[in-house]
Amino acid sequence: MVHEMSSQHQENKQVGIIYYGSMENIIVEIDDMLESTGLSVSTCRVRALPYHSEVQQFIENHEQVIVLEINRDGQLFGILRKELPVNLLSKMYKVAYSDGLPPRAQIYSDLILKTMQKEVSV
Repeated sequence: MVHEMSSQHQENKQVGIIYYGSMENIIVEIDDMLESTGLSVSTCRVRALPYHSEVQQFIENHEQVIVLEINRDGQLFGILRKELPVNLLSKMYKVAYSDGLPPRAQIYSDLILKTMQKEVSV
């Protein structure tokens, strides 16, 4: 059995954010912070592995996709990179951070913006 993803996907969004677990508690706040900068954002919560086929469709439907994780290693990002078609990998970016405290929206939204600025300037 493959669990379906939970998504707030809307058409014509630039940035997709894939997350799981405890990030659910702050994802709306992160979304609001990013949209206040002018970005259009939609989200996708991965509920279990193996991931549902809609996760791949979510990635295909966005210009850039951030895999957001509360750990320093980016484990979900690594799993997705191994299992997704090669043509999707260039639009995926990892934001993995943990300082041992509960996640704070401002830190993660700042890291997402910093990651996106790096990728645009390359």
